[in-house]
Amino acid sequence: MKAYSANINIMMGAVQKARRVLVRDFGEIENLQTSRKGPEDFVSKSYDKVEDILLRELQKSHPDYGFLSENSGEIEGENKEYRWIIEPIDGIINFTHGQPFFCVNIALEKCVDGEAPEIIAAVVCAPALREMFWAEKGGGAWLETEDCIRSRLRVSGRKKIEDSLLAVDSYANDVKKIGAVAEGFSDIRCFGSTTLSLIYVAAGRFDALIGHKFGYGDVAAGMFFVKEAGGALFDTKAKDKIMESQSLVAANADLSFQILKRL
Repeated sequence: MKAYSANINIMMGAVQKARRVLVRDFGEIENLQTSRKGPEDFVSKSYDKVEDILLRELQKSHPDYGFLSENSGEIEGENKEYRWIIEPIDGIINFTHGQPFFCVNIALEKCVDGEAPEIIAAVVCAPALREMFWAEKGGGAWLETEDCIRSRLRVSGRKKIEDSLLAVDSYANDVKKIGAVAEGFSDIRCFGSTTLSLIYVAAGRFDALIGHKFGYGDVAAGMFFVKEAGGALFDTKAKDKIMESQSLVAANADLSFQILKRL
């Protein structure tokens, strides 16, 4: 089996330590559902613990790199070329309610003067699903199971909407907008985790995703996986302004074209 690169090794190590905390804390969630206070305070502490682990472990390897995290915001580093993008718990509402569709993710962004920043590597772990995903620029996107079985991710090859499974994000806020677009798909899913939804598009488990209203940490790693798995990414106006418009369409090229025509 091919060895990991230095960047993937660093991210894998950090995510594995965070994973152990999340597995343990997720095991306590069910007991807290029936308590008077509920699990919210417990979940908030879990989020903070995971963020601290990621920051500490990544800083050990590259203390000069910057960070961007939804909770802590931007932490500038001396090295302006590289920045870690972290999301301690994507799908936190699922986590809070004892649902297994949540993940921890790290992406490494490179910024060269005069060029737009780009993600060059990413690792995503879904602890309750026992799956680890990793990708590197030009090296493809991969799934690694707990049994050390490695398989390459590729987007679905389906070309007809009527054969395809559509994932939607922020569905409750966009029922009218998405409803007309979703008509004719074989079925629809709302996952509650933008990162995992994008990973599932990269793995061909979902044929397409329509997303709205997200932060950079929610999509940075996931979009990179879709690209490395051969997929296409646009905003809902068929442009490359995903963060500006806070909208995205992810699928193979054929389905993307059909969805964008409907939008």
